[in-house]
Amino acid sequence: MSGHGKTSPAAFAAYGAAGLLYCWLALRFNFVCDDAFISYRYSAKLAAGGGLAFDAVRAVPVEGYSNLLWVVLLSLFERAGADITLAARVLSAGAGLLLLVGTLRLAERRIGLGPSGLFATGLFLASLPAFGLWATGGLATMPAALAAFGVLWALHAYEGSPKLRLAACAAVSAVLLRADGVGYVGLILLGTLAGTGGRAMRAVATTAAAAGAALFAQALWRHGYYGEWVPNTAKIKAAFTTARLHRGLLYTGALIIAMPALALGAGFGLRKWREGPRPLLLSAALLLFGSLGYATWVGGDFMPFGRFLVPALPAVALLFAWGWSRLSPKPAWALTSLCLLASIAESFDRGPVPEGLRSALHFRQDREFQTEVARWAEMKRNAAAWDLWGRAIAKETSPGESMILGGIGAIGYRALALTIYDTYGLVTPEVAAHTEPIVGASPGHDVRVQNDFFLRPEILSELPSRPTYLGAQVGLARPLAPGEAAPEWLLTPFPSDEYLERLAQHLATSYGVRLETISRPLSPEDGFPEDSVLRLLRLHYD
Repeated sequence: MSGHGKTSPAAFAAYGAAGLLYCWLALRFNFVCDDAFISYRYSAKLAAGGGLAFDAVRAVPVEGYSNLLWVVLLSLFERAGADITLAARVLSAGAGLLLLVGTLRLAERRIGLGPSGLFATGLFLASLPAFGLWATGGLATMPAALAAFGVLWALHAYEGSPKLRLAACAAVSAVLLRADGVGYVGLILLGTLAGTGGRAMRAVATTAAAAGAALFAQALWRHGYYGEWVPNTAKIKAAFTTARLHRGLLYTGALIIAMPALALGAGFGLRKWREGPRPLLLSAALLLFGSLGYATWVGGDFMPFGRFLVPALPAVALLFAWGWSRLSPKPAWALTSLCLLASIAESFDRGPVPEGLRSALHFRQDREFQTEVARWAEMKRNAAAWDLWGRAIAKETSPGESMILGGIGAIGYRALALTIYDTYGLVTPEVAAHTEPIVGASPGHDVRVQNDFFLRPEILSELPSRPTYLGAQVGLARPLAPGEAAPEWLLTPFPSDEYLERLAQHLATSYGVRLETISRPLSPEDGFPEDSVLRLLRLHYD
């Protein structure tokens, strides 16, 4: 089953329809998450000649990112003076469009789909909420998925004549774009080997060697540059516990009921997989189930709509394409309509699954239940607010000063001269070295310390400098009027004077540190909202 002829006008129309739906949902979800700004800070420091370091004050830098190639690529835009937040989204959205077109072209070549099947498969993939949401976000999610798909394409698009150079380059890119990219490549290679009965051994071995060489070279470079064999992010997020496994199971279940099209598409595709292009379908199946297993093993992800599943979405679409091709027209279109309606409804927080069932699979255990769309909306709002806070903090602090923070991304990027001590430990290795995972956390947030952790004598002795500020916040200089809605950038009200007095007494008694509250009005002429004020909690070591 193959289609090597020229693509017909009707097929081009199917490609266009899928592309339009993809662009619509990408614009609907357009955002930059706060974690992306962590990579942007590394890119900015690299572009300025400061190397791949989050803070220049450390004698040995810390690898607080997991996407080396993405950081290096974005540093080129930073050096050229481009808006890196826009460049990252454009690159990501472009990668998603290429991924969509490549998936349809592979289904056309290897499954033999005609225009109707291409139309159905394109709408199926483009409508998946995870595909539209992670078209942007600012992370390397979609480019890494495209690189992994490049391996699948190179090994399966040419009917027994794999393109080894393309497969090797795609595998290397996947490894360098994401720390877990080697896992996705491995799943594709395993499926290819099993599906061909060993006939693709040379292609699989060549691709595996390229991926392994990239992984080994990066590990050697990391050890030489950072003095570690794994990123600091892995130390914080990757340790296995039974609590994480339980949460990962909840996470996987929650994703399936949030995107039932995944189960429907894969289920129909696997019904008669032995009759089709077995190496391709087996690779797709292993990529899907392996990704689900990986997400479960690491305890899930606090971000919305299954970020770890994005590399497997083209695989689900290929399984859907095969299942669609084995059905008669009426059932095939009924399946397509069901998947499409469920996915579009979920993208607008109107999914078919009752909230009671969703909340039973609640996996973000340090907060109240949220739908995936609500989680996205909160992340978008938080990142925009912290971006504002970062500009205010940069304006009112001096180079060489330091601050204890939880949300370090946008604030860290806007306040590049500020040294940051991260309560989640992503860029502050002292956190992982002196704490244990907490119970009842959100995925990726299993390790966290209170701000005064950094004032302990044994921790202070390890830090490159004493913290200058306990924290900072942008808020309103006046109370909200009756019935007045809080502005988007006002995440929480200022703490009361009574709370600050108790905090000051605690710091003085426990650590001998004096706390000073400093308020700085922010001017609309500098791009800040009306009646906004920055409040800094300055520490004095008398």
